[in-house]
Amino acid sequence: MEESSDSSDDGDSGRRSSNDSESDCDEERSYSSGEPASKPPKTGEEDEETLDRLSALPDSLILQILSVLPMEEVVKTSALSKKWQYLWTSVDNLIFINQDYSQSEHFEKFIKFLEKTVSLSSCSKIRKFAVQFDYNAFLYPDVDLWISFALTRYVQDLDLNFIGPQSFDGTDIYRLPQHLFSNSSLTKLKLSLCVFEPSGVISWRLLKNLSLEYLESNEDMIERILSSCPLLEVLELSNFMGFRRLDVTSPSLRTLKLKDFWYSCDDDDDGALLEILALNLRSLEISGYLYTMKCRLVNVSSLVDANLSFDLDTPADSSDDYEEYRYIVLELLESLRHVKQLTIGSWCTQATF
Repeated sequence: MEESSDSSDDGDSGRRSSNDSESDCDEERSYSSGEPASKPPKTGEEDEETLDRLSALPDSLILQILSVLPMEEVVKTSALSKKWQYLWTSVDNLIFINQDYSQSEHFEKFIKFLEKTVSLSSCSKIRKFAVQFDYNAFLYPDVDLWISFALTRYVQDLDLNFIGPQSFDGTDIYRLPQHLFSNSSLTKLKLSLCVFEPSGVISWRLLKNLSLEYLESNEDMIERILSSCPLLEVLELSNFMGFRRLDVTSPSLRTLKLKDFWYSCDDDDDGALLEILALNLRSLEISGYLYTMKCRLVNVSSLVDANLSFDLDTPADSSDDYEEYRYIVLELLESLRHVKQLTIGSWCTQATF
């Protein structure tokens, strides 16, 4: 019995020692991580102190912080204090994104929020204005107003993305206003699923980066665009159709990115190639389905780096198609043998060996 008692005492002592050791370890881990073992909940006074510290920052710095937050969160700061009540209206980065295509109620709230935010904005010069939602024809007047708002505030970066389930039925596609085609403040422009039909002069004299997605155009229009952007450095075309020749004569254009070229619906010759002439081009990127992205590089002697990344969408047993694609890839590689840096996708490797 005494042995049992001693053993029990020893066990209790061992457990206490073990617990003490674990406690010490926890404390060491806590300090080594630089954090206390447990944090007491913040009091109202601490929250006010944090807010006071933020409020003490210069307005320019606060606006810079707000510009990286979602617009919904930016507007909420108006409830913090009197100083913050209208500060958010001076934010120069206005981005509105709605990707919920299933709930009409949510979409209505999104549109109302966008309208109210734009109407209350006091920023005289907007750095970026971006909208992304599934366009519907009944919003045409509103979108026109939003674009006019951005242009009159000397917007530098304009991003209009109207891609959504409803937009692809062909009936509800936004037609760009004519005054957009003559602008002296834009340096970056991205247009996704818009009707691009300028009736007059195109003048984007400060534009350096242009991205066009889901565009149906022609060779003359592309030439007009390039000749109207004397400072253009980057051109991106994605899911485009309507032309067979891309003649880039612009001395300023340095980077060309092409993804998924589609033949016109009334084009019977699905074996046609897209010819690319770009004497001054320094960087070229071609990607998408090889079945549609059949390209021939005619004059790209100034290229320094190139990237070919294709997907294959033909049956594995279609040997004729495979040989055709293999020939196209080999021809592209031959045209790029002078570049300093060449990046190729896995299918390009499979097709050439």
